Amino acid sequence: MPNILCIVIRLYTQDVMLSIGEIKMIINLKDFKSNELIKIIRENLNKTQEQFAKELNISRSALQMYEYGTVNYPFEIMEKIIKKYNLEMIIKDK
Repeated sequence: MPNILCIVIRLYTQDVMLSIGEIKMIINLKDFKSNELIKIIRENLNKTQEQFAKELNISRSALQMYEYGTVNYPFEIMEKIIKKYNLEMIIKDK
């Protein structure tokens, strides 16, 4: 069963919801850059960059580049995060 923290990201006319733990957050993507999503998830999981990168089997420098927006992360990274941490991602129209 997925953990239950809800992150709702409003993307133009769509909402993206991520569940992690029991904390609920609403994030309006207009207020953030897309690269910040990975950092928000990592911080809500209480992971350091080193821990998070190791658990995802990527280098810390790659994670850093994704979080800083130096490099756009492939969607496969988000899929890996969702599967690894048993998260739920829902994209729905408003």
